[in-house]
Amino acid sequence: MRASSLSTVFVLFGLLVSMIGCGVEELPAAELAAVCGQDGAFRVLELDPGVRLTAPPVAHDGRVVVLAGEYGPALASGGAPWPTNIAAWSVGPCGEAPVRLDEVVEVRTAARWPELLLGHRRAAGEIVTIDPAGTNGGHVVFAGVGPSSLQHWTEHGLVTFAMRGEDIGVALLNRYPEDPASETSTSSVLLADVSLFESEGIVLLDGGATVLTSDALYNLAPEGELRRVALVDGAVTVEQTDVQSFAVSPDERWLVWQRLGEDPNDYQGPVYLRDRTNGSERSLGDMRATSQAFRWFADGLMVIDSAPYINSPEVVYTLEPLDAVGLPTDRRLKRVLADGRWAIGPLFKGNVELFDPEDGSVTPLTSHGTVIGWGDDAAEVLAVQTCCIEKGTSLHDEGRLFRVAYDGGEELIGERATRVGVRLADGRRVTGLGIGDDLLGSLVLIDPATASSSTVDTRVFPTTVTESAAFGEDTIVYSVDDGARSGVYIARLGQEG
Repeated sequence: MRASSLSTVFVLFGLLVSMIGCGVEELPAAELAAVCGQDGAFRVLELDPGVRLTAPPVAHDGRVVVLAGEYGPALASGGAPWPTNIAAWSVGPCGEAPVRLDEVVEVRTAARWPELLLGHRRAAGEIVTIDPAGTNGGHVVFAGVGPSSLQHWTEHGLVTFAMRGEDIGVALLNRYPEDPASETSTSSVLLADVSLFESEGIVLLDGGATVLTSDALYNLAPEGELRRVALVDGAVTVEQTDVQSFAVSPDERWLVWQRLGEDPNDYQGPVYLRDRTNGSERSLGDMRATSQAFRWFADGLMVIDSAPYINSPEVVYTLEPLDAVGLPTDRRLKRVLADGRWAIGPLFKGNVELFDPEDGSVTPLTSHGTVIGWGDDAAEVLAVQTCCIEKGTSLHDEGRLFRVAYDGGEELIGERATRVGVRLADGRRVTGLGIGDDLLGSLVLIDPATASSSTVDTRVFPTTVTESAAFGEDTIVYSVDDGARSGVYIARLGQEG
């Protein structure tokens, strides 16, 4: 049933890359359905030149909150830097009555309070209620909170982290107030010595030393003591001593840890797996346990690095029963497919193979190109080099787009595409082409049914284009940075071919 080998259409890879210079303006205009009573794209928020969409819009109480800010030039990888000078705007579903929400740089809803819209005042370190109409709100629900990267919402409260010295901070639990419209949360200390560090003015959590589950915080102290803090009552227990590194499964049943050696810079050593439900433990040998060991936990798998370098081959374990599955040399797990096979390949190269864990068979999927989308029965492969290790590669590299079936065969579904953009729910893709150092380019619709492409708009910031129901079903939202045309636009794409 499975092909022994899939042929590749990428032998002409170098020729395909030469297409980068082709003009996007040669494409026909995309067929756009009417939106807000207007044929074609509709501007829902006017912005100053240089200000662009930073996050997906959020709908609440008949209004939509849009976040916009400023970006510097593209990074070396072609990616966008962190936005600055972010502002939140509330508009009607067709841009009616725009209102600026003072000092708010992030918005969200909380499962505990679906009736509320919350905003983060980063400068003040506050999470406040938001009235999308702009006439009320602003009540402080949580105070003293850091950026969203340091906020973890749990059933027991909001866990936050704050610097208290050089590379050290405190973990706090902010209990949910009974009435968030009138009360402010009080915080309690979970741990007073958590590793934090600052990079380019942003405080970050050492993810290798601190892991949060739904009910607990796990933290590795510098001397190798692994602690568990229960969120329900703050009780601290020592899980293990002499720990170099660790990972814990989301359900907290499995704990994998590596024993601390005499040399703290020796990142390889004896690794153990513990079943916390019965206390049993198994030695896995000398390897490298990282905090990402359970990233495939939903598929019943655990991965351990066989060596202490970043692109080391992985050993894959099935958890129940616990069995090691040997991958071919220098391969790492990239995807678990619906048919039970695994996509594997080197970390820094584009060649991908399909591995059957039942019989160990390997089927080539791609030898050149980059997978930019995974489906149940096929992958979308862009004929460009892997980004961004090799000099001269970029997220903005353009190439032909192919649909490569897992059971054999491939087809061209787009003449030009980049990694930047989004795959729509109906299978079509919008992509950015001709993207320059200013991160602007043409927004192009690719219809895989006909391998045809058409231009949605120009001078678009494709990094944050999104398909969103905030402004209605079947709508994409994007921003244009083009003088008097600048702003946030919505568009409904015509029926797929």
